[in-house]
Amino acid sequence: MDLERLEAEGVYDPGSSEAAQRLELLEFLDQAGATDDQLIEASALVGGLYGLAALLHGPPATVSLADLCERSGQPLSMVQEVWVALGLPLPDLTEPIVSEAAADKLLTVTQNPFLPLETGLVLLRSAGQSLARFADAAIQTYLDEVEMSFSRSDMSELQKDQLVVAGNQVLLQALDALSSLMWNHLSLAGIRNRRARTDPDNPSGTTMAIGFVDLVGFTSLSLEADPGDLRAMVQEFEAIAVGSASRHEGFVVKFIGDAVMFGAPTAMAAAIITISIIDELADPSLTLHGGLAMGQVIARGGDYFGPVVNLAARAATQAVPDEVLVSESFVTHLEDEGGSLPRGWMVTPAGRRMLKGFSEPTLLWSLSRQAGTDG
Repeated sequence: MDLERLEAEGVYDPGSSEAAQRLELLEFLDQAGATDDQLIEASALVGGLYGLAALLHGPPATVSLADLCERSGQPLSMVQEVWVALGLPLPDLTEPIVSEAAADKLLTVTQNPFLPLETGLVLLRSAGQSLARFADAAIQTYLDEVEMSFSRSDMSELQKDQLVVAGNQVLLQALDALSSLMWNHLSLAGIRNRRARTDPDNPSGTTMAIGFVDLVGFTSLSLEADPGDLRAMVQEFEAIAVGSASRHEGFVVKFIGDAVMFGAPTAMAAAIITISIIDELADPSLTLHGGLAMGQVIARGGDYFGPVVNLAARAATQAVPDEVLVSESFVTHLEDEGGSLPRGWMVTPAGRRMLKGFSEPTLLWSLSRQAGTDG
């Protein structure tokens, strides 16, 4: 740690009445692995130096892009393509970017004889998007919960840093646990995707129910409501959507603003997931509507595309509050599967609708509560 440089940059003032506390904090961060550049940069950001502690204690980066090229025997362009596919900005060639353990695992992507590079890049893009989303969620939660509580606390910066560093250790343990749970998700995805490939003449064809459910009037509400209240609403909605899909054989594909897109193996499962989401939303000021369709979809990179997906999304925009508009093929699948909808719900004809992107009026059905029944 170069105290003269830190003093010149305004990070440390030896003449301050709090110089001793500041020096103790800087020494703590230095021992924790912070560089002078990190200390200077962090001191100018919201959260200051104690925010820097949230980024320390990860595995030390010792391997650069140049090192990865040399170890893999692959051209720089390929290694850079792998790095960008993960959603990470390109660093200087000699800048350490990953730990030894991460480098060894990353090299398997370029050296696996059973996995074409382009296929590997598809997987890496999906992984990068998921990791970036999780990282954003983790940092946002830290800023909203931990640092906000710190701002109202009379703890010293050193005490705050010590608490954050201790919390980092818990986070690293949680990440280890999450990585082991990946096998649970792989098992479920394997079963789900194999069951969805029902056409022997089209082995890559995937038959699935796709649903969209979103909050009615959220855009106008967001112009008036407190940001904290909006965050709570969205969190409640996301928790309900994930819980409903998980309990009823489905899975969340993604959240798009105030909407959720999910998949399910059967029409009945998709209907029950949607009804469950609508019934469980406790906030009386919020209502939902949705769209459902079933048929062959294009599956790629953990996402789903095609006319069936478009139909479900467009139908959702046409539904009134507490209504779900479903496609004719969805109703056919529902009837073929047998079973019965939850009490108080029924499917009735809703006529033909002009949907954006479709050249002809589309016949839709309404999945809604029967008159006189409570939600």
